Amino acid sequence: MKISEAGIALIKHFEGLYLHAYACPAGKLTIGWGCTAGVKPGMVITENQAEAMLAKELSKFEDAVTRLVKVPLTQHQFDCLCSFSFNVGVGNLQSSTLLKLLNQGDYAAVPAQLLRWDKYTNPKTKKLEVAAGLQKRRQAEANLWLPSMLRSNAPLPLIADPMPQSVQPPEKDLLMATATPVTTTTNAVTAAVESATLSIGSLWAKITGFIGSAASAGALGIFATVAPTQTAMITAILAALATAVSAAAHAYAIVEGVSATNNATLMMVENFINTVETGLGGKPFVFDNGDNAASS
Repeated sequence: MKISEAGIALIKHFEGLYLHAYACPAGKLTIGWGCTAGVKPGMVITENQAEAMLAKELSKFEDAVTRLVKVPLTQHQFDCLCSFSFNVGVGNLQSSTLLKLLNQGDYAAVPAQLLRWDKYTNPKTKKLEVAAGLQKRRQAEANLWLPSMLRSNAPLPLIADPMPQSVQPPEKDLLMATATPVTTTTNAVTAAVESATLSIGSLWAKITGFIGSAASAGALGIFATVAPTQTAMITAILAALATAVSAAAHAYAIVEGVSATNNATLMMVENFINTVETGLGGKPFVFDNGDNAASS
């Protein structure tokens, strides 16, 4: 499969055309339409050369997506992954939770996984920073992944600064927790609970930010506050939130007595998630609350 003209247009929109070599925000030498291979300081090219460089680099990412993805893809899904890997790199795609979930057949998990890739290391401060351009690109890629009936038709956002060409993988979390019996120490349990709770907190902030203060109160009137263009994004975040809640339940179930203490809170969150999901026209999520987790 080859990337479509629509996919190439998305990449060009976010990369921009630069005929002089420059250092991207992450400090990587870049030229043309976001190309980094063989770029040298002071390098100058023509627009025709930029097109040729883009075509050459795109073939590498087309081959990588074809090789790494083991499930069928539609054209727009293939375009989405080509744009994503063009920006984050083949190695990051190969090791990503996104690819693992997709190859398990979990197509619905991809939009939320894309949104996690929004950070780069600032070469001046040596610290991880969120890039507004990366956030906008990931949102556009997540939108592209969705079926045509769910996609937003809003114009692509303008990007003020060059795109970071070295994107850092998201922090490891408990979104991939399973029901496998666990034996661990108290310190490890504490860390697991904290990690799962942070995952829920981060995703919960996103969902309440989308649907307003009424959401946190659980009011049924929240559906009137959801813009149609936000529905797909909210659904993707709900899916990630549901997974994080299940992960937290596993963490709580590791030690005897902890699960019972937190079960009521988890049930409230689960009920609210399913209320919103059903209100948006979707099916209720199925939660795995870690009943098979071992106690120490």
